[in-house]
Amino acid sequence: MAISFAILQNVQSRSVIFLRAEAAVEYMTNVIMYPSLTREESGELEDSYMGSKKICRWYDETSGVKRACDLGLIEKKWVEEYCWKSGAGCVRKKRFEEEGYVSPDYVLPNGAVSERIKNYLESKGSS
Repeated sequence: MAISFAILQNVQSRSVIFLRAEAAVEYMTNVIMYPSLTREESGELEDSYMGSKKICRWYDETSGVKRACDLGLIEKKWVEEYCWKSGAGCVRKKRFEEEGYVSPDYVLPNGAVSERIKNYLESKGSS
């Protein structure tokens, strides 16, 4: 049995959410039925479907943290504690958004250097 997912962008709370298709239909029905929701109310509705998981806007295939996690080079806690919480407290996100600086892939969300990722990238011939 295949499980379908939907990716929705909540313009009101400015976040992207990933939901099972059934939940997405219910979520969108609520949004359409209550179009005058405030940003806070919209976020609360979103949280009720997501369990307060708000994906960072930079969490995609270009994310060094996502790739490192997918390769098993770092623990999933990095993604859960930073990427799935809107990037709150993420040094990489802050520097990119404020300075335009792209952190090397071996820099973790807290700003620390992961020697494991650094060694992996060096062995692959990229940094």
